[in-house]
Amino acid sequence: MKRAKGILTSLRLADSSFLLTRSLHSKQLDKYPLKASDFFNWVCDKSGFKPSLPVYSLMLRILACKETIEEFSVLVKRMSDEGCYIDEDTYRKLRHNLCKDELISDANTLKELYTKMSEESASDANVKADANVKGLVDLVLELDWNDGLTKKLGELEIQLSENVLLRIFTVLHGHPLKGLYFFCWVEEHMGYTHNAVTYNSMLSSLLVAISLTDTPDLDLAFRVFNKYEATGKMLLKSVYDRIHRSLTAAGKFGEAEKFLETMGNAGDEPDNITYIHIVFGLAKAGRMEEACKMLGEMEARGYVLEFKTWDIIIQRHCLAGEIDQALNVFTQMLEKNFDADSGLLEVLVNGLCSKQRVDDAYTLVLEMVEKVKMKPLLDTYKNLIQKLLGERKLKEALNLLRLLRKDELPSYEEPFNNYISKFGTVDDANEYLTALKVKKYPPVLIYSHAVESFCKERRESDARDLLDKCPHICGDAGILKLVTSPNLGTQSEKKTRKKKLGKGKKGGSGKKKEVRAGAERDCCEGGEEGTQQKEVVKTGIH
Repeated sequence: MKRAKGILTSLRLADSSFLLTRSLHSKQLDKYPLKASDFFNWVCDKSGFKPSLPVYSLMLRILACKETIEEFSVLVKRMSDEGCYIDEDTYRKLRHNLCKDELISDANTLKELYTKMSEESASDANVKADANVKGLVDLVLELDWNDGLTKKLGELEIQLSENVLLRIFTVLHGHPLKGLYFFCWVEEHMGYTHNAVTYNSMLSSLLVAISLTDTPDLDLAFRVFNKYEATGKMLLKSVYDRIHRSLTAAGKFGEAEKFLETMGNAGDEPDNITYIHIVFGLAKAGRMEEACKMLGEMEARGYVLEFKTWDIIIQRHCLAGEIDQALNVFTQMLEKNFDADSGLLEVLVNGLCSKQRVDDAYTLVLEMVEKVKMKPLLDTYKNLIQKLLGERKLKEALNLLRLLRKDELPSYEEPFNNYISKFGTVDDANEYLTALKVKKYPPVLIYSHAVESFCKERRESDARDLLDKCPHICGDAGILKLVTSPNLGTQSEKKTRKKKLGKGKKGGSGKKKEVRAGAERDCCEGGEEGTQQKEVVKTGIH
């Protein structure tokens, strides 16, 4: 209770919204939603604390789970009663979290409340305020920052407040330099005194924008950070983390290590997130040995490694051509009961194939399917099938085709037709067509492609033999036309076919009946296919 009273006393000081937010993070109450709710309500009731929009948004995100769904609903109603509205970004994240926890009814209720809030916020006063904010942002984005722009900004009728500035910084986050100019301008020319909330918002916007560039300008962010640090106040842990991540991502590991001291002095000791940033930075810089060493140190200290950490290490190993190291890390990941990821499997398969280790890639895919019930991506199957056929390994390629069809993925014809028509046998073609069958026969068009591929290679006899092995499609006029085309085959075959066709024409109705009867014995009867066969025979084609 003494600690709680100490926090309460600090909240009576300036920047109380910031201090409450920091308290929720630093005491890790965001991981215990029920305790966070109790703490939030206690602070508000005991000190008369009025939460700002950022505090409300943080609390909503903490409470949007099964454990505290009732508290979440109460807080939403409280915001509505106080005329405080949920912003679009927060709404989207809340709805995503509720749907993820299968709280569909609550997600739909939130949608209705959000729509109602949006309509209420469209009152005349709010519309005017929004119009002023939009006009200000449009000016800043449209014009270069100079005396002319600042003069026009000064002529705007806009009431600056914490929430208004937060909205402006959010819109300008893609233009960090202009955002910084505006940040300084409102302080120097409008007499606005920035607090911890606006400083943290400005730094967050800068760091997000900077992290998206290939050559980050960290000096820009540190200009704001140093100015704020000089006031003796503290930043949010998330902002410290972003600065540290930006340094490691830029390969400035010495500066990142020094910055850890700054974080420690502010009461934010390195944690799982901090070390993961170092691992990512080392991996990005190609310093894989150091990155893996850091992973070992993290585990030794009891930190739990997330899937993303393993993923980035494996991908970087593959990118560097260190496939065996990547497989070793992948094995460690599976031993720690992480779920295997189909995207990561594709990276490993492509890495192995790039080293001409197609057999190893094939074995890996089979093991993942059989042992961990993984469903590889279609592209993984397609690429590996092509590689296997390139090495004349039809049996293995057909095994993959069966797995592909078992997963109900689209069939993959072209490489098989091309390979079998050039190097395979009729039995190979029949096995290929059988592999495509899951619950029913493949479409006739697929058989047609297989027959046609033999004909294109001048293997009409094999095309007819394949047709004999597939009686259920023997009545298809299109396929029969392929194997009886007068333009295909050797001269001898053409003459023989011509004589047969001639006899069919001279034979009269009696001969046609005989031909029809023989055809119906050889082919399947009944239904649409039987009717098709009769029509074909009537033309005299045999």
